[in-house]
Amino acid sequence: NRSSDLRSEIESSYDDEEVGIIGLDCSFRRRRAKIYGRETALLKFACDIHRYPIATVAVVEKVSNGFIELYVPDCSHFPSSARKIRLSPLCASKANLDSLSNFPTVNLEWNIAVLTDRRQPSLFADRSLPVTKFESVSISTWTKLIRCLAQFNNDKKSELREILSIIRKEFDTNIKVASLESTKKDKSSIRKQLSANNLVSVQIASSMKQGLLQPYIQLLAFPDGLSVCVEHNTHAADCFAPAFDSQQLRKLRTFRSFRDYASHWLPIVQIESATASVKASGTATPSLISNLAVRWSRVEDGLLQGFVEFDKRYADKRKVACRLGDYVCLRYFNIKLPEVERERREKEGAQGGIWEARSSFGNRYVFNIVIHCQVIETSEEDYFESLKEGKQERKKCMLTIRQCAPFPATNVISLETISSTSCVAQFIHCSPPFRRKTRSLNELFTGENVNENLLKQIILVENQTQLWNSSLPADDCRRLSLTEMLGKEQFLNKNQYRAVRRALDNDFTSIQGPPGTGKTVTGVHIAWWLGQDNVAKSCHLHLYYCAPSNEAVDLVAKMLKQLNNLKRGQEGVKPLTLLRVYGGSIESQSYKGLSLFKRYRPPGIPEVQKMESEDLKDIALHHRIRDELHSNLLAQRQAKQIRDFEVLFAQYVKNDVVPTEEEAEEYKVCVNAAQRREIDSADVILCTCMEAGSARLRRSRRSTAQVIVDEAGQCTEPETIVAVVQAQRKIVLIGDHKQLQPVVQDRRIADTLSQSMFERLSCRALMLNEQYRMHEDLCSFPSLMFYKDQLKTAVGVTKRRQSIVWSHFWKQLKSAERPSPVKPYCFVNIQGKEEINAVSEIGKGGEESKSNATEADLVVNFLNSILKHIVY
Repeated sequence: NRSSDLRSEIESSYDDEEVGIIGLDCSFRRRRAKIYGRETALLKFACDIHRYPIATVAVVEKVSNGFIELYVPDCSHFPSSARKIRLSPLCASKANLDSLSNFPTVNLEWNIAVLTDRRQPSLFADRSLPVTKFESVSISTWTKLIRCLAQFNNDKKSELREILSIIRKEFDTNIKVASLESTKKDKSSIRKQLSANNLVSVQIASSMKQGLLQPYIQLLAFPDGLSVCVEHNTHAADCFAPAFDSQQLRKLRTFRSFRDYASHWLPIVQIESATASVKASGTATPSLISNLAVRWSRVEDGLLQGFVEFDKRYADKRKVACRLGDYVCLRYFNIKLPEVERERREKEGAQGGIWEARSSFGNRYVFNIVIHCQVIETSEEDYFESLKEGKQERKKCMLTIRQCAPFPATNVISLETISSTSCVAQFIHCSPPFRRKTRSLNELFTGENVNENLLKQIILVENQTQLWNSSLPADDCRRLSLTEMLGKEQFLNKNQYRAVRRALDNDFTSIQGPPGTGKTVTGVHIAWWLGQDNVAKSCHLHLYYCAPSNEAVDLVAKMLKQLNNLKRGQEGVKPLTLLRVYGGSIESQSYKGLSLFKRYRPPGIPEVQKMESEDLKDIALHHRIRDELHSNLLAQRQAKQIRDFEVLFAQYVKNDVVPTEEEAEEYKVCVNAAQRREIDSADVILCTCMEAGSARLRRSRRSTAQVIVDEAGQCTEPETIVAVVQAQRKIVLIGDHKQLQPVVQDRRIADTLSQSMFERLSCRALMLNEQYRMHEDLCSFPSLMFYKDQLKTAVGVTKRRQSIVWSHFWKQLKSAERPSPVKPYCFVNIQGKEEINAVSEIGKGGEESKSNATEADLVVNFLNSILKHIVY
């Protein structure tokens, strides 16, 4: 009676709608409570493994195009988002998806270059992670087992034994193990097939993200013993770059001193360097040293500093090179837990916590330490090794490495324990461009070898001061116009002339060139007249003409070469000595023997597709020093000597032989002398911004009078700095920040690096406002939207005769059916989906390929509709 009275009271108090609302509210609160419970359990798990990561076993649950998804039996609180691993961080040389088999399978292949400190090359001497045998059972057998257990009694015993015997047979046939194939003594080719139910080993650690500790997969290993550091391949900047303040990464426009400027940009360059170097290492053969011993000490900031040494000759033979600034990932396996932590895990396991013993697939009382470092000092030393036949003189490499990011376990595990344990070291080479950026910024920081008065105008944005006067007379536009290039009776327009004159008369000039305004032509005029001025003074001064890409530099080089030929023989005109300097990767394509000495380019990196221009071989540095028909007799002798060496080295490469130290040293001395001779005799040196900071060009810095940077709007500020710090008298920036911006790989520094130096100084730029490329109707839109309606169309463009084909097309569009004026441009918003295909042959230079089928289809349909209206 009481329950019926209560029910009637509730029904009288709430109507059906209110009861429904209360039910929804209760469901919402219950759902929120579950989410809160999961998140707190996840946070508790992350806190438990923060100091000591957990090494355990995972099962491949799903394989898709570009991803593998794992199931970790030990970690029920592990979030699904963290269990999904992209294939690209695994750094396989080949990765192909086989979707035709019963289960989708990814075929992975690694090419590993292995060096051991004990002269027994074996990467697999120590198992990377504890590997437990894992067996899979068919669904039908498993269903029978569950039903039998649910209805279990004495009559079911025989049935249970029969089912267990079937399971044992399936254990023997369903175990999936990776295959290992060794191709050479010091190189291993490892092939692995990953599909559902495969077994892998993982180490799970936790780090601070968005204010909370969150677990993630740090290491992934296969039964063969090969381990991959997922952490640094996914978050390179967090591992190898120092901690930074996000507020410092905001755009700055003024700096108080060179020190402030360098201090602002150095951390950003380190982040960019770490991201780019790790990404490049994914296309290279990893350089690994196993059984490596490191002596550790703790420095002032609490991080570790280590000292490493290994045999240099052994490393040289296998092309394992370490340079200042390189990154190192050290992995210590099977480190025993301290007694206190061991007791805590046992206690929590007994209470049914996450360390419950019966749920463990791995050894709960060991873990692995991963230390990410950077090489801060390198040296070599001779020593004598005792052999049976006597003592033999050898050389050893000595490295000082410094921990980049803290690893909590290193603060509680004794340094003696780590120092007495051997590790596996993966070396990640820092590419020359980032070394040169760092070097240039350090030179600004110290004030060495730079013209401070000149650089103040672009770094501290001070008022311009004229450092020197051009010896060219202030003449009219006709005198400065190079009609050989522009055409007969063609002259520079008003703003082009003003830009050339300003560049000749001032120590710093910035020129903005919208599309089709002739900024490259203007740059060639400036380079020509500055070169002529240097020649007239007979003071052996150089002019550097730089750009971010080889294509842009080649274009200017061809124009200057053509102008040189047209001007040759004219009275009062001296031809300029041009020198095109390519990077080492392009040079080594022409001369294969050079691969023995390009240590900064790790073996396995695919060949650069861009070759040097055939039209510029006669002015290319690497061809000139090998030209046996050179007019200089000394140059001829040096060229013959270099070629003789390279014929010998080509045979060495073919036979896998390493040249002697005497041969290598003599060859390098000969090449350096020939390069120095060509560089010193050049009037105009054409190269990329990064190559301007190379050692061979930095030697001639004192005689580098002017630096012109073309396409400066596409250069990051540190990239521009590498070029402009070489200048001693004059800097010219040419570009357009309204067009393509610099390409930045790391999103966290994209806002800062996407603003070029040219854009930062754009308020001081002189804009070329007359364009010669497009129809005036096409020009009207960019002029209005980007250039404050200042971009005008040249008279010669407006008077162009329209072809009969397109004339008919426009007449059709302007028919009676379309009385309104038709604009020759339109903007279409496409809601297509961008697809990423990460499975490719990475070893051949493939990366994550992106495609948008909807966009491609629209473009094709649009072109087809246009072609239907064209009458030929």
